[in-house]
This record gives sequence, structure tokens and C-alpha cells, in this order.
Amino acid sequence: MIFDVDGVLLDLTPEEEDAFFWAFAKLHQLSGLSRDWDGYRIRNDVEIITEILETHFGRSPSPGERQAVIRAYLSHLANGIDAGRLKPSPIAGAESLLDDLAGTLKLGIATANLLEAASLRLAACAIWEPVKNCAFGANGGGAKRQILARAMADLALPPDRIIFIGDNLNDVEAGLANGVHFIGFSEDQAKCRYFGRCRCEARLQSSSGYAETYTRRTSPLSRKETAPKDGWSSEPICAAAHQALLAAFCHSGDRRLQRQRFPLRAVDPAHL
Repeated sequence: MIFDVDGVLLDLTPEEEDAFFWAFAKLHQLSGLSRDWDGYRIRNDVEIITEILETHFGRSPSPGERQAVIRAYLSHLANGIDAGRLKPSPIAGAESLLDDLAGTLKLGIATANLLEAASLRLAACAIWEPVKNCAFGANGGGAKRQILARAMADLALPPDRIIFIGDNLNDVEAGLANGVHFIGFSEDQAKCRYFGRCRCEARLQSSSGYAETYTRRTSPLSRKETAPKDGWSSEPICAAAHQALLAAFCHSGDRRLQRQRFPLRAVDPAHL
């Protein structure tokens, strides 16, 4: 099972966001930079750093110029966490979820955050250990689908044995591109409606993280349906529910469960 990080295991705090942009102010006196992560060409820390520097210099940055920003950011982030100025915030229930799954599944992360930053933030919340053996981030560039592909290659499992949990539209696209099972998690109702229209195999929607409920399909959509009607049921999140979720998506040899799978389908966000 591969997790996105921001919005799935951690909330991105304003102070952590500030730490990323602090490096540009420190080294290049740049301020007022866009915090709309989806507004950049590629939602990936390395790619965003490159784009910002490219816009500033009017040319492609050198590897050294890009690396200087990365070093400044990581140093500032680590110092802030050590001093208690920056306090990464875990999604409620994430730690217990990982504990429940760690003995059953191979776990990993595929995040657009720099891996060094993700490890610092997850470690501060005591949730780095369960995912560290298959951890992939922005390092090496590329969109989320490419980061997920690197994690999948490391797991060396076929796509139908892999579950990806994400919270964003680029996560849906990554799941589609790589042919894995996808579970959408978000506290944002608009995103959850999108997940439903993409025929996600499950959605986790809650106002209190993983501690509340998840919903999964009880019946497949017909070919003519563009959105689910009443084919969702809700259950408490608990160890037993986790195991039921795993059974539904992991045991590819079970023909009965295979018939319950609902493949991802591309949906135009404009139709939301």
C-alpha cells in the first residue's frame, strides 16, 4: 500500500509552507510567490523550484543554483522542527492505521515533497518508520504518476496487488496511469465527489481523519452512469474495517472479490 503524504498522512501547515518559500527570499530576495501548488507546471518540489528560478533568472537554473535552494529549505525545515517552531501535524488516526497495516502489507509513500523533507516531517510525527523502506519523493523530478511508478518498481508487485491512497486530482491521474487500485481520501467534499465520479474503489471522507469513517462501493456503476447514486456504504474505521478493505483489494485470486472491483475512469473536472 502506497500513501501520498500531504493530505493523507500529514496536514501541510502554513509554517511548513513558509519554510519552503523562505529559501527563495533568503537566497534571491523573492517574495509573494504563488502558493497554488496546482498552478505550477508540475506539482513536484524539484520542478517548482526549477520553475521559480527559471522565471526569476529568465533562463534555466544551473544544478548548483537549484541545489542551493534545496539545501537552504531542508536546513531551515530541520532547524525549525528541532527548535519546535515548526510542528508537523499528522492526520488523525494515521499512526494507528499504519500500525494496523505494517504487519500485513508492504507500505510506502509516493510524495511530491522532497524525500528528505517528507522524512523529517513524518519522523516528527512518529510515522516514518512504517513507510521508510519504500519511500519516494520529488527527487528525480516528474509528475506524481512517475513518482508512483518508481515506488511500484521498488515493490516489484503487479499493479493489481498495489493500492495507492491519495487526496488530489493528480493522484487520481497517477493511479489511472499506473493501473493500480486507488483510494481517495479527503476532508474536502468537492474532492470526494470527484473521487466518486472517477469510480475510485473507495473513498475516505471524514472531518476527523481516519478515526471516523470510510465509504466503499456496494455495487458497481452501470456503463451509462457518470456518478454514483446510492452505491456507497459507511463503516467505522477500525482494525476490522482495515482488514475488510485489504481483503477487498488485495486478494486477486478471489474471483468473487474480483467482481467487486471498479476500475478508475477519467473524468473531466469541469463536469463537477
